[in-house]
Amino acid sequence: MKYSTAFPLFLVAVTGCQTLTAVDTDFGDTSDTSEVTDTSDTEDTVDTQDTEDTADTEDTADTADTQDTDDTGPIPDGCRADPGSANKDRAIAINFNWATGDNWTIYELDSAGDITEGDTFAMGNAYNQKVSFTPDGSLGLVAQDDGTLGIFTLDSNLNPTVVTQAWNDNGAFYASSVTIDPSGERAWVIDGNWENNGGGVYEIALDCDSGVPTLVGQTVSAKLPSDLVLQPDGSAFLFAEAIDGDDSADVWWFDWLDEEYPWVQESVSLFENEDAMIGAGVRVDNVVLVADNSFFSSDPNTVTFARISNDNLYAAGALEIDSPVDLIASPYGDSVLVIQDYDNAVRLLVPNGNNDVPFDDMGQPDYLVDEPELPGKSVVITRGNLKGLVLVPEVTALHQFQFDGNESIEDLGIFDFGSGDANIPTAIGVQP
Repeated sequence: MKYSTAFPLFLVAVTGCQTLTAVDTDFGDTSDTSEVTDTSDTEDTVDTQDTEDTADTEDTADTADTQDTDDTGPIPDGCRADPGSANKDRAIAINFNWATGDNWTIYELDSAGDITEGDTFAMGNAYNQKVSFTPDGSLGLVAQDDGTLGIFTLDSNLNPTVVTQAWNDNGAFYASSVTIDPSGERAWVIDGNWENNGGGVYEIALDCDSGVPTLVGQTVSAKLPSDLVLQPDGSAFLFAEAIDGDDSADVWWFDWLDEEYPWVQESVSLFENEDAMIGAGVRVDNVVLVADNSFFSSDPNTVTFARISNDNLYAAGALEIDSPVDLIASPYGDSVLVIQDYDNAVRLLVPNGNNDVPFDDMGQPDYLVDEPELPGKSVVITRGNLKGLVLVPEVTALHQFQFDGNESIEDLGIFDFGSGDANIPTAIGVQP
């Protein structure tokens, strides 16, 4: 399917036992590396309609959270759509980029939070990537360093079987990330190149029995797209410098799951700096947060905001934050954890209700032992007893943090993989 621009146009056990102790978070110095930068369009922000948008029930209904730990919700149609028990044992898939032989390991995460090492298998390497799972957790897909997809299945005992070690339909795309459809029967692959070199979003079908992929075709042509974030209402945010030659925006809000084709319902330009590089984006309530982690830009890195009001997008300022490689939204809807790779840090952002710069930087939490060392792309559990548990890969360890639902976070300590380059995790995924 092809999109249209018409308007209406998206721990504890390996070889023994290891006890983790939680520590209450007390945010200390909140001014250490961040400054507020107002990049908002003043004409948009003085719109009298905008000041009422915090009471817009249509915008906030799908993000409200009662802190019930089983937030499964309605299950869509699809052969891999049912996520099963919210308190099931989950698989954590880890790539050890510098390991020899089997370079992927499955770890079992039980409902108490204990981790046990499981089976290993071989696929391609994936540096600073996330494994995307189908909603039922039976199929995992990851964009690998050579532009291919690695795909594997997991049975009920969390035993892995490789479907394909490296697939991109004979070079049809160069994969940089993957987003799974709620049905579990298809996925979208981001090719992060320029448009004239194949950049865009590609749809693939996933066989219900084997998981074998089939290329459907290019859905959207885009320049330097970085991520596709699906929303519960069927819309999606695509972060890209241009869509089909249109470079007027870098955040594109699609009606993605339209029965006929995705169409752009709204867009906004957040970055005037042409060297900006979007590394991650999330939506919390009526705010979209976008991280620029360009290493080569002369301008400071930022987490920049777009505000949603009456189905429109408005630029809403920015916070200067160094090297924000990932943004992890709390499943309670009350905060966002920023992963800062080259700063060896994480920091918490909480909403403040303002139209301009609508989040405050609360700084880094009190670390249980040490700050994370070169933390990378991370994952969060969104339901069950472990709701709010964040798994952050760092050098030779898995650092764990816990959102508490009260605009705060606790450091739970680390799960140690061991010493040496072969134990450095470079990609991670966890079953829903």
